[in-house]
Amino acid sequence: MTTISKNENKKISLNSILNDKVHGSSEILKRFLDYLYENRKDPTKLKSALLSARKKFPHFPAIIEIINDLQIQLKENNYITVNVLIAVYRAIEGDVYKIIFENAETELLKHNIFLTISHSKTLIEIFKLLKKENKKIKVFVSESRPKNEGKLLSEELKRNKIKNQLITEASTGKIIKQIDAVILGADQVLKNGSIVNKTGSRMLAILAKYERIPVYVLASKSKLITKQITNLPDEFEMVEKRLITKIITD
Repeated sequence: MTTISKNENKKISLNSILNDKVHGSSEILKRFLDYLYENRKDPTKLKSALLSARKKFPHFPAIIEIINDLQIQLKENNYITVNVLIAVYRAIEGDVYKIIFENAETELLKHNIFLTISHSKTLIEIFKLLKKENKKIKVFVSESRPKNEGKLLSEELKRNKIKNQLITEASTGKIIKQIDAVILGADQVLKNGSIVNKTGSRMLAILAKYERIPVYVLASKSKLITKQITNLPDEFEMVEKRLITKIITD
């Protein structure tokens, strides 16, 4: 299992999690689980946090599923079960990335130069694992305006010694000719095979389709939803199934 929370004494702000419009759903979920773990002995804080997160993240299926499970246990005053569930969820999140990579490895090792967008905890972990198997990888990161989440991804990749280049969305039409494959994360994976991800993802997928470049979506099963959520925030958009080569999950 992955080691959790290097600094248990560091206080986590719930407001910073609820108002996070920069990170992807995997990172938000990780931070939210850390907050729940930090406050696991305070049922009042837990109940309040779950209610607030339900209102704020109705478009994140992974978060809603966990909220549902925990609220049931809290309603029945099963506090021991709540603590166990929180610990289990945190551990599972750490193992998911390795499983996704194992399932995607055959496809990813065919390529050296990748293009992605925004900030995704899943993609960061996948690129770290891929670097161990292929030292030649390079990642072009579209900056993802207006929040510039791509800059955060680029910085994280640099910290992990993964060669990358931050680019503007406007330059992707030129850069795409250098790319072997586009890799996207997903905040939702729809039953019909389409996905929801940060705005700008569809443009990359369309360019890749035009240039006959594969588009891989890497996301955990927790992102799967059976009913499409139509009321999306402005920073999210749908990428249709016809633009996606393969969705790879755990």
